[in-house]
Amino acid sequence: MKTKSPKFQSPGGSSKPKTRDKESGIAIVTVLSVLMMMTLLVFGFFSAATEELKSSTYYGSSLKTRQLTDVVTNMVIAQIRKATAEQKSEGQRYTWVSQPGCITTFTNRGSDYNTLAVAKYKLYSSETMEQVSEDNLVDDIDQEWDKKPHHYADLNAPLFSERENELYFPIVDPRARRSTNDKNKDNVEGFNYTQTTSTGTQVPGVILPGSDPKAQRLPMPAQWLYILEDGTMGHIDKSDKFVPGSGIGKASISNPIVARIAFWTDDECNKVNVNTASEGVPWDIPRYDSKHEREMAMKQPVERETSRFPGHPSMVSLSSVLYPHEDVSEDKAKLRNIYDLVPKVEYKNSSASGARGTQGVTWDNDRLYATYDELLYKHERNRGLEERQEANTFRSSQISRRKLEQSRFFLTANSIGPETTLYGTPRMTMWPTYTNTGRNTYFDNLIVFISSLGTNKRKYYYQRNSSGSRHNENYGNANGHNLQLLDNYLVNLISQSNQIPGYGGSLGRKYGSGPYQDGKQILTQCWDYVRTTNLNDPYNNDQYTARGNATGHGQVAGCCLCGGTSPHQVRWDKPYLKFPRGFGRLPTLTEVALVFKATGQRSEDGQAQGNSQGLPPGGVNIEVGLLLETFCPSHGFTKMVPKTSLQVVGGRFGNQDKEPAAISINGVSIGNLIPRGRGNNIAISETNMNTKGFRGWGAHGGPRQHAGQGRALFWTPDGNNAGGGVPVGGSGQLRVQIQGGPDRQPASEPDMRVVLYDEQGGAQGKDVNNLIQVFEIDFPNEFTIPMPRYDNRDTWKQTVSKARSNPERLIGPGTVVRSLVVSHSDFRLLGAKRVIENHVFQPHPKFNSNDRHAHSLVDPDGYKYTGFTNEREFVVGAGYSNTATPDFPISPENPNFFVDVRGNPRTDYKFSVDPMITGDWDNGIAMQMDGPYVNRGDDGNRVSGNRNPYFDEKALSAADVTNKANFSPNRVICGPGMYGSMSSGVQEGIPWRTLLFRPDPLHFGAADQPNPGDPPDHLWMDLFWMPVVEPYAISMPAATRGKINMNTQIVPFDYIKRNTAMHALMKAERVLAIPTNAGSKYKEQNGGSDSWRRKIDAYETLKQWEDKYKENRLFRSPTEICEMYLVPEGETLGTKSGKDYPKMRQFWEKHRLTGDNTKERPYANMQPRLTTKSNVFKVHMIVQTLRKAKSTPPDIVDPDKDKPTGTWRGSALIERFIDPSDNKIPDYFNDPNMTKPSLEEFYNYRVLHVKQFAL
Repeated sequence: MKTKSPKFQSPGGSSKPKTRDKESGIAIVTVLSVLMMMTLLVFGFFSAATEELKSSTYYGSSLKTRQLTDVVTNMVIAQIRKATAEQKSEGQRYTWVSQPGCITTFTNRGSDYNTLAVAKYKLYSSETMEQVSEDNLVDDIDQEWDKKPHHYADLNAPLFSERENELYFPIVDPRARRSTNDKNKDNVEGFNYTQTTSTGTQVPGVILPGSDPKAQRLPMPAQWLYILEDGTMGHIDKSDKFVPGSGIGKASISNPIVARIAFWTDDECNKVNVNTASEGVPWDIPRYDSKHEREMAMKQPVERETSRFPGHPSMVSLSSVLYPHEDVSEDKAKLRNIYDLVPKVEYKNSSASGARGTQGVTWDNDRLYATYDELLYKHERNRGLEERQEANTFRSSQISRRKLEQSRFFLTANSIGPETTLYGTPRMTMWPTYTNTGRNTYFDNLIVFISSLGTNKRKYYYQRNSSGSRHNENYGNANGHNLQLLDNYLVNLISQSNQIPGYGGSLGRKYGSGPYQDGKQILTQCWDYVRTTNLNDPYNNDQYTARGNATGHGQVAGCCLCGGTSPHQVRWDKPYLKFPRGFGRLPTLTEVALVFKATGQRSEDGQAQGNSQGLPPGGVNIEVGLLLETFCPSHGFTKMVPKTSLQVVGGRFGNQDKEPAAISINGVSIGNLIPRGRGNNIAISETNMNTKGFRGWGAHGGPRQHAGQGRALFWTPDGNNAGGGVPVGGSGQLRVQIQGGPDRQPASEPDMRVVLYDEQGGAQGKDVNNLIQVFEIDFPNEFTIPMPRYDNRDTWKQTVSKARSNPERLIGPGTVVRSLVVSHSDFRLLGAKRVIENHVFQPHPKFNSNDRHAHSLVDPDGYKYTGFTNEREFVVGAGYSNTATPDFPISPENPNFFVDVRGNPRTDYKFSVDPMITGDWDNGIAMQMDGPYVNRGDDGNRVSGNRNPYFDEKALSAADVTNKANFSPNRVICGPGMYGSMSSGVQEGIPWRTLLFRPDPLHFGAADQPNPGDPPDHLWMDLFWMPVVEPYAISMPAATRGKINMNTQIVPFDYIKRNTAMHALMKAERVLAIPTNAGSKYKEQNGGSDSWRRKIDAYETLKQWEDKYKENRLFRSPTEICEMYLVPEGETLGTKSGKDYPKMRQFWEKHRLTGDNTKERPYANMQPRLTTKSNVFKVHMIVQTLRKAKSTPPDIVDPDKDKPTGTWRGSALIERFIDPSDNKIPDYFNDPNMTKPSLEEFYNYRVLHVKQFAL
């Protein structure tokens, strides 16, 4: 039976809902739940897929942007390589200079800067990456750049850290300048920025310092370069259309725009290197006498105290960035903070901060910073108890992290400059080593490594072995290496056919490069200067010269290029040929005096005095003596213990020496000037001489130095030759006759010859192998003298003997002296010649006067013998004290001052030869007289007992004290600026003219002198360098770390001024300016003023840089620092007129007592640390990947629709370097026509560091 289903009833009915209806409702809910879950799963899947796509897209964009950084980096490397690699052009050679944002190239064919400059290679993104040199790159700044974000990118846009509430700038933090006052202590030195470029273009977005530092902005807009998918690169024009600049592709749907890049490249050599700089503490050799000069002498720099080595990279002062506009050299706390910050340099034991140093300072154990970022995370050293006790002292001077962050634009850990000539070849090293390598010290070996290049390790340095030989080191040493270095390399670089890249002309055209011309002579002098450097090395028991106080200590025979290995007798067959010769370190003859002494007389009435036996009434017993005064131009600290002898003979040079001319007085024959049979007529330099006032520094040797042990001091006829005496006429005048040839005529027989030997026995044996120089002496054939007045009965021999210890006894008031003196008094011209012909020695200006004394005899300590006279003050208006008066007997106005070989006044030279005008003379060390010195390096050592090492006399019997604590090669020689006192007119006979390493556009050595297009003298410096080997090998083959680029102009952003590194360079330098009228006191004890050493006003000085940039010019060589005046604090530069600054010229005219070596010393110190080329560059960049909108044309950029998909900001550090063992590097010793590729061809490149700019 069927069962009926229950029926539903109305709510009002009595029936209930059924159970099945409830189950149906549950099913619906379940289905809906499942559908909802499935929907969520599908939505989640698609959402995850979308996020994954975004992540993949982002990751892909990141990869692409990272690849774009490589594109930028390689693009810059290619640009640098193109600009610096040797350009091939027949008959031309090129050089280049760098600056932030650009490299400019120059050829060697041109007459001035504009014709020599070739092209500018931009190191920043621009539609034109290469332009002609005349273009001003500042014009690349668009004054509406901020309205064109798709054309320009601000490379210096900051990021804001909310966590730190701080702004970070990727390139330069404008808050490094907080005040409009340049010298405010909140402003980094030398940093400034404006709102307009040098051409007047307004730069939008620049916000100058104000009340809110966080508001400051300094945009650096660079042009976007767009990249197509096929790699084609280009820019967009004014209509926003893509214009290809490289490649062949065009923008299309199939080849869309996919990325854009913007970059600018900084020159790391425009920053201060934290691995090499520290805080310079000024030090110099004392040049006058004052409290401060004596303190410097007592506190010589000690070993490893590199922050006090003149010219060392550690002398660059970090305080210009970290403690701007403060002198922290005497601030213990701040100085300590800087020294703790930098590697190697240690504050402890520095003699700069305490008493004299007796031991070297220690180095800390810090390693070098690989990048600047490491400096920020430098761990604080564990301090000892003493240091912890001093914590409160230092706390207020700590350098903050913020300060270091803001210093990124000014500091670097990577800056290297090349050490190559303008030709792109190696420089010669200024440090001597030994042929026998076993004699080389640690420093020597390190310098040998640094100075060798190529597979064959070609040596660009001098090797020595014998200080007493003038020829062996040239012709028989090291297989002739030294001579090859000179003749095959250096002489070739100055050849008239090899014009100088960047300058045109040649040093050989200016001075001559032939074998007997001044070009080769200058090179020989420089070459010989290296040879005579380091004569008292404490690290070497086998010294180059004799040790201590032994005979020959400190004495070096000047190298002579008289040719070959043939016997010396053969080479002297042609003694009048002008073979080049070095100064060495030997005395040369400077004055020859006849002394007439009355040892007895009998008056007309028969009254007798002295040795009058046998004299008739009116007779006088006269002895005639001969005095020979010497001088050594190689004036320096190491004592010279003479080992020389002089021989006096007659006639011109030949195999058979004649007797000197005969002399008679009032018709009575006295005999020959040097009579026969007097021990070969020799005068030996006595090594154990106990003479009062002797100083073994070189310079003046006085008339008492050459003596014979156990024999008469100077050879002279005695009174016995006069027979019954000399009758005196009524006038009281005596007629002297010398029976020689015609007076001072070419090829005539001189009255006598003085022959100099570099051995005590050389003159005794007439050993031509030890013959150094020959001096031809011609007295007037006839002259009159007043009758000598009787002073005492001492014979001339007795007089000279007593004068050994009492020089005032040598010449009495009644003695008559008649001298021949060097006409021009520039004794350097004599020291560098083999034969000094008879026109050089001229009669003293008072020779024919009625005065008894006509001489300028002077002792080493400045003692002037009775009757000493100069015709004119050396520097007019100086008012010299007696001991400070230089030896300068003949006035430049005297026709005998500057004469030709016939003794006639010269009229063929248009420049002045007056030393007061040329300024080409040196200040003597400490209280030593000023004079014609050659500026030896400072091989001074520590004090001995209580003696001051530069001010106390150095007796011959006292051994030179040498100590490792005061020695370093880089203290002895800072660089080629030391050559500034080298005579440049030896062969032409031009006195008082040296190489010009200071500003003076009217000087023979200036640019365009004597003829338009002639190069400046300072380019001689380009051929040499001194490697830096302390505190570590800062130098490497062909390069040195820590170099500072003189070209500070930032292109195209020249509204940003960053002269900070130049400020840091100049901060520890001092300009010494001695007033003209200080002659009476500047060499007297504590007579000088400490204020004469003045700080450099870097702001005033660097105005010259701005003047140069206004002319669209750059520095082509670091030696051009010598053309820039260093303005002392308290002075102003003034306005430029022509090539000069008249106000600075007037300043120096008021300080004429400042010698050439003193004026040039700051330049000599700075030049080795400067460069115009960089090996390290930092590329700042922004790269973006783009997605091109399909709704816009493929070759048009629409900033509203074409959006970036990825962005990367940051920097890459690039270095160019040479592998010194590269077997492809040519041998430049065999390249007379300069056809071999320069070193520029052999540079490699590497990326040192890549860093992203992000928070």
